[in-house]
Amino acid sequence: MLLLGLDIETSDCPHERDPENRTAIIEVGAVLYDWKKKTPVEIMNFLVRPYHKRFKLNRFVKDLTGITDQMLKDHGHDIKEVLATLAKLARKADYMVGHNGREFDQMMIEKESKRFNIDFPEKIMIDTLKDIHYPDTCKYKNLTYLAGYHGIIAGQHRALFDVFTMMNLLALYDVKKIISKMESSKKLIKAERGRDRELLKSFGFNWNRSKRRWEKEIFSWEYQRLKKNLPFRIKMA
Repeated sequence: MLLLGLDIETSDCPHERDPENRTAIIEVGAVLYDWKKKTPVEIMNFLVRPYHKRFKLNRFVKDLTGITDQMLKDHGHDIKEVLATLAKLARKADYMVGHNGREFDQMMIEKESKRFNIDFPEKIMIDTLKDIHYPDTCKYKNLTYLAGYHGIIAGQHRALFDVFTMMNLLALYDVKKIISKMESSKKLIKAERGRDRELLKSFGFNWNRSKRRWEKEIFSWEYQRLKKNLPFRIKMA
């Protein structure tokens, strides 16, 4: 089984001309793991060159990550190239892994992939924040605290270091049981007043002739992400 652990670093980036894009990806880290052998087989980590001319990192992100505007200018890669490379790794993986990954990293990657016409594959993501049942004595679920609680040495708050930390964390738990529990929680959703057949089909919806509606089976944890990202309204069937 191949698992793709991934993490992104971002910056708050308000733009008068682009009010919907207030967060920019500044770093992407990913590790493709052979889970049976417990070893990484492919590793990527890229700083991302800002595509907004007026882009500037805020002080909080600089202090948190150590990343500077000059680093992005000197060593940043084109976002399209980075997303395309990440998509190639994702296609090889059976599952993806992220810490708060479904609500943040996966949504951001899908949004940016759509923006730049990158065909990013749909994969089930194991979320080490929400899918692992931690002991009751584990008070917090941020990655730094979880690493310390479990005796894992965490590196600086950077994309690739965070990936290694969460994969070491996941290795302490029964991954197969986590996946089995995730895959058993399926729900049916329907598109509200869908009229664009090709658009609905492109997002995996099927026409139910007897109930006269467009519907799709999803995992229950996917609902909020799809509700935010789909270009049409959905609700539980």
